[in-house]
Amino acid sequence: MKKTKLYGLSLCLGVVLTMATLMVPVRVDTQEQLTHVALGYPTPFITQNMMRYTPLPDDFPIYVAFDSPLSSNFSIHVPFFLLNVLITGICIAALAKLGSSILRTDRRPIQLHSK
Repeated sequence: MKKTKLYGLSLCLGVVLTMATLMVPVRVDTQEQLTHVALGYPTPFITQNMMRYTPLPDDFPIYVAFDSPLSSNFSIHVPFFLLNVLITGICIAALAKLGSSILRTDRRPIQLHSK
């Protein structure tokens, strides 16, 4: 039961953190790249059309993050989203296991053998 809770919580946090990666700005170098901006980490899972921004050629490179879905078209790549959630969830579970083994309080005290 304890493992199920750990893995379930890890996956829930994985979803939240994966969605939070959409707020990380990505670099766009050309006007053409604005038509398909790839967002999300560790693998991009959303592409968004940012052509409503019309920067001058001298303004590049620019950094953009996820924009409102109502103002810019976007597409979600579900397999990559699920892969990101899985990778993030596994990392969270591994860190939780490592943290619990380091902070465990039920260890036996060290006994020194003296003659």
